[in-house]
Amino acid sequence: MKITVARGKGGAGKTIFTTNLACFIFLLTFPGFTQKKQSGDFQEVDVHEFFIQMNLVENEVLIDVREYKEYRKVRIPNAILAPNSSELFRLADTLDFEQPLFVYCDDSNRSTTACVLLVERGFEKVYLLRDGLIA
Repeated sequence: MKITVARGKGGAGKTIFTTNLACFIFLLTFPGFTQKKQSGDFQEVDVHEFFIQMNLVENEVLIDVREYKEYRKVRIPNAILAPNSSELFRLADTLDFEQPLFVYCDDSNRSTTACVLLVERGFEKVYLLRDGLIA
């Protein structure tokens, strides 16, 4: 495929994207490239997948890493509040490394950091709610 993007003074066209477009289309054929995103050893999933996974597993722990005032206004039922790293580590010390952990905040910034910390502590099944509660 050739795409003409500009014409110079002499009328000669510049052709680009042939290789880039082919590579992009090739990458789209890989399963997972356009699906859920894995960051390190935690999975970043959309809201639909987040709740499906939560309902499929047993002994799951739902962790809200927002501030108390945000948690008090609205939260997912049965979520445990861990608004900072010391609270998160205190909670983590009570959990089994194989327990599935579901982590969220408002926009996934704080929850991404929390997921990284949990994976670094040795947790194996960590799920991040992509875009947080605003999703």
